[in-house]
Amino acid sequence: MNQFDDYLNKAEAQYSRYQALLDKGVARELARIGLPLTLYTEWYWKCDLHNIFHFLSLRMNDHAQAEIREYAYAMFALVRLVAPLACEAFLDYELGGMHLSRLEVESMRKRQPLSTENSRELAEWEAKQRSLGL
Repeated sequence: MNQFDDYLNKAEAQYSRYQALLDKGVARELARIGLPLTLYTEWYWKCDLHNIFHFLSLRMNDHAQAEIREYAYAMFALVRLVAPLACEAFLDYELGGMHLSRLEVESMRKRQPLSTENSRELAEWEAKQRSLGL
């Protein structure tokens, strides 16, 4: 038997110990402490659409890291199979929509510059105007 086979056998034996601890009533979180990091984790997730869409709006954003965006797109594809109409609304109103503050709405109505000295608000407003083609 070579070293690699020995290594894999020990990993399998550790998993057997993990299962034995579960059978004795030890919590999974505690029993898996001795498992090697090479094992995959499987979990089940319960969540409502509101919170899933909130997560996706943050993670599908252009400012999110590429890896989490890919994860979010894959997740969105799965959710779309279950709730296609809600997903279309999410695309229309959240990802494809824009939120305007009270100051921004007033500025648009009055056709005047944004009445604030806050540089961050001004930068956000300018980005929104560019996005709207104004």
